[in-house]
Amino acid sequence: MDEYKHYIRLDNDLIIKTFSSAFEQPQEGDVFYCWSNGRHFNIDLFTIQGIPKYKFIDGEIVEIRETLEDKLKLAKQNKILELNNLCSQTISSTFNSSALGISHIYKYDKEAQTNFINVEQALKYYPEDMIIDWRTVDNGVLTHNKQQFITLFLDSLNHKLYNINRYRELEKIVNNVETIEIVNSIVW
Repeated sequence: MDEYKHYIRLDNDLIIKTFSSAFEQPQEGDVFYCWSNGRHFNIDLFTIQGIPKYKFIDGEIVEIRETLEDKLKLAKQNKILELNNLCSQTISSTFNSSALGISHIYKYDKEAQTNFINVEQALKYYPEDMIIDWRTVDNGVLTHNKQQFITLFLDSLNHKLYNINRYRELEKIVNNVETIEIVNSIVW
């Protein structure tokens, strides 16, 4: 029966790959680990989150023990990322405005945000009796006078700022809690 060399590839002391000479030749920096009759040398090296599970210390493969502090830190990072994504999605969806006297729903995706800013910037060059047609989600295109559009624009900014402030408050809460259970209970 043939014997094969088993190797470990490291990134500092973290094991990032294991392999056998039956299938691959070592590169510079790879570490010989042992001889084996088995052609395969496969170890599940990473957690579901892509975090290395093993170190190579003094010629031995040593499992990295995740502490509760590490798990809490990862849970907080994931929750903040989730909240950030939900904040962006909420901002980029729709908002309500009563600029015309009754509430209407307006889009606020990236294109709409750019259009709002462009029209608002141009308003100072137009007369007071200018009208602006603007698409609503619930009632198609509606006509706004200059003051109504300014109110609509301010409503759009309030929508954005409200959600940004909501995100910041939730981020503070996440950073200050001390258990994974509480982190997981925080919702947008």
